[in-house]
Amino acid sequence: MASAVKLLDRNPYRDISVLDIVRDCNINRNTFYYHFRDMPSLLDEIVRRNIDDILTRYYNDDAPELCLRKALDRASENRRAIMHVYTSADRALFDRCLDSACQYWATAYVSRRLRHSDVSDDDRCFTAYICKSIGYGLLSDWFASGMKKSSESMLRQACLLCLKVPSAPESAQTDYQGMINKNG
Repeated sequence: MASAVKLLDRNPYRDISVLDIVRDCNINRNTFYYHFRDMPSLLDEIVRRNIDDILTRYYNDDAPELCLRKALDRASENRRAIMHVYTSADRALFDRCLDSACQYWATAYVSRRLRHSDVSDDDRCFTAYICKSIGYGLLSDWFASGMKKSSESMLRQACLLCLKVPSAPESAQTDYQGMINKNG
């Protein structure tokens, strides 16, 4: 995976092949396909491992915004690689990866944040869905700006909208899982 990130930092996504990656890390092509279906699944795994690493290293109930700060810092450190995927011909791939990453982050975050509460599974699901949607929108705008906008204002907005929300009100309960499956 480090090889893929290194190559993405130097080259547009459309110019990188599985063969380039296996040559760079001196492995057999079958080894790549044993671990990944294709290039998009490799991208998904890179993102998920980064999310897991950030949540494991930086999550703190008393300072949940630290995780978001570290995630934005890591994205900024990998700006060239991210923009090479963002500006690729297969923009739908980037959007799917971003949606998947936001869903994964929001679900993991909400699960940690509400682990000691008696919030219903339906409300947890809805809270994760709202956080995912907010994160997707904010990140989409940030990437569209070439990641040149200040991430500080985005961090403040995300914290205001997501990090302080304990759950959906009981009066708003409905079949959120069905809504999420239909839309997501």
